[in-house]
Amino acid sequence: MAGGLGAASLALPESIIPSAQATGTTNVAPASYIVENSSGTITAYHCNTEFIDYSGTNAASVIQSAINNLTSGRNWKEKVVLKGDMTLTTGLTIPGFTIIEHLGRLSYTDSGSAIAIQNAKNVELHSPFIDLAGAGSSAVGIESQGLWHGDIYSPRVENGGANAVGMHWP
Repeated sequence: MAGGLGAASLALPESIIPSAQATGTTNVAPASYIVENSSGTITAYHCNTEFIDYSGTNAASVIQSAINNLTSGRNWKEKVVLKGDMTLTTGLTIPGFTIIEHLGRLSYTDSGSAIAIQNAKNVELHSPFIDLAGAGSSAVGIESQGLWHGDIYSPRVENGGANAVGMHWP
């Protein structure tokens, strides 16, 4: 589909993402996916199959597709590494047993939550850097409702005012 999100499973040349980067910067778990911005094209590289599973210009769609393609019903953590600066036009929903490691800036342009964690457990966010400058006045950088056993390491939310981070417990 031209300009859209595709799942063509193209082989990824080694020069784009060296295998040493498949673990990101934390040794918590090897990465299941690396999502990278290369000149405006966002690609989701599956670290086990060594193929690009998703590609397109909409970062939120590519990232969410990679997250949604993690092992269904798992009771162990799987990791998605986000490399480079990206613009989110819609928010991301993070399910339980997921690690998101961010190596760049997410510029959010919608009015809801850039990253939402709802009724999930065992979620980790590593170095989320979210810029809300282009977002609506009600935008939230990171919103958590009903998170059990979760960790958010070194969060940075810019231009969010009072709405930068919202934490709600059941």
